[in-house]
Amino acid sequence: MTDDLEFIGRVEFTKKQKLQLKENKINDRIHGYIKEDYKTDFSRNDILVLDSPKKDNPTFVMASIVSMNVNPIHVATNFASMSALGIEVEFRPLLEVSDEYIGDLRPIDLSDFKIRKPTLEEYNLVTNLPPTGIPIGKNTQGIFENTCYYPFDPDSTEFENTLYQSVFIEGVQGSGKTNALKFLCQAVTSYKGIPREKRPAVIILDGEKMFTEFATKNQLNPETREFLNENNIGDADYQVLTLSEYPENADSTISFQSLTYNDLVGLIPELESKTESYLKQVLKTTFEIIEARGNEMELTIENVRSVGTDLARKSPLIHSSQALAIGRALQSVELDMFNQPDKTQLSQSLLFQPGKISIIDVHDLDKSRKRIASLYLQQMLNRFKMEQSNKYPGVILVIDEAEELLPDKPSKREKNFVERIVERMEDITNRGRKRHYGLFIVTHLPDSVSPRVRALANTHMAFRSSDANSYVSKVFGREFVGPANNLETGTYLLKVNISSQNQRPILAKLRMPNMDK
Repeated sequence: MTDDLEFIGRVEFTKKQKLQLKENKINDRIHGYIKEDYKTDFSRNDILVLDSPKKDNPTFVMASIVSMNVNPIHVATNFASMSALGIEVEFRPLLEVSDEYIGDLRPIDLSDFKIRKPTLEEYNLVTNLPPTGIPIGKNTQGIFENTCYYPFDPDSTEFENTLYQSVFIEGVQGSGKTNALKFLCQAVTSYKGIPREKRPAVIILDGEKMFTEFATKNQLNPETREFLNENNIGDADYQVLTLSEYPENADSTISFQSLTYNDLVGLIPELESKTESYLKQVLKTTFEIIEARGNEMELTIENVRSVGTDLARKSPLIHSSQALAIGRALQSVELDMFNQPDKTQLSQSLLFQPGKISIIDVHDLDKSRKRIASLYLQQMLNRFKMEQSNKYPGVILVIDEAEELLPDKPSKREKNFVERIVERMEDITNRGRKRHYGLFIVTHLPDSVSPRVRALANTHMAFRSSDANSYVSKVFGREFVGPANNLETGTYLLKVNISSQNQRPILAKLRMPNMDK
């Protein structure tokens, strides 16, 4: 205990108010009182220190506030000449710290323990926030205004792939999640602590036209500009590419040049499983025929449809009913997005550039076509990362409106297609982490997103919530449900499930810089 630390209250350790250590640690409780002068300085889940004023006792306890009750009658006590300990506080112990022990609270004597604010080092100790990494915001508690970091180090074998262990971001409209996503994308692609060649490429599938403009630092408010400059974060290097089923509204197109015949099968909605195997063989032959003809025939959707339908109709191995089903599949209107003339093709060389943010504007597409765009990008990533084994640049795919593209309960008509996308996403994401591929998954309805998709993320960010109580309770703990519903705009709960020798799981409340002009 440091001599100049001020005590603001005391622990109530009596026969009536005992230390309670339960089987479920979340129900552990310690009681105390603090001065009324501090009643507005803290809120639920904030962290305080329970410490002994005795210099020969090196033990202290880090604890979070569960509840605060204004005592109508001041406690009759003479505590360091204070007679107004009128705020009753219930704590949940988080960590016991002594010279030779750091861990869960043991049954110890809390007599004479008093309450004080934590130092910055103590706060970082209990939240497990690392001292270095990628800047992700500031503390929100008390006097702390320090920068907080995400555990990432491109030169460390232990922390080089943490950024690619995927992030799940949730919050209601206006809570700050869009602003946060802009900051994260700008930070990971322009942070000067990451060598240029090791900076990830970020691809945002933008379903609501929310990310088509990034403000320059000169356009931001002074506080944000100062934060970016102090933490060596540069301006965003970005490009906007627009897809549409109507060529006049698009400047870009998805292309067969980036796919194989097998990839195309996965992009066709409403494809019955019994038709799939026949279609694969037909498309394999179709692609071979078109490739053999060279300059005489381009690989376009029109030619794929013409050659493929003719092959199915003439094949003696395919029943007429299956030939008709193949024809219907190839005529799917969603495939009209392929190879639109005079448009920029979404290719590896265009999208996978280190430090580049590519916004794919799909706001003009319906759900089915948005899913095709998502799956197309994943097929490209599978080839780039798995088949071609490219570790650099790292790639982060951002899926906005995840509850729409990857719902927990799709309609009967959508079920097979959604299942196909989720399976593909699981496979590529799980295998891709060590090859530096990850996801940012964004939603305002976390419980409506496929739980298999939520499970892909090792990092969770919860902004102000309303219909997310079960998600917040499961990921952060039920004591965070109430506070999550009342978070200020731009403030979020952070949970990072990275557990290694040098990094324990992180649980903290932080504030993002404001990236609006």
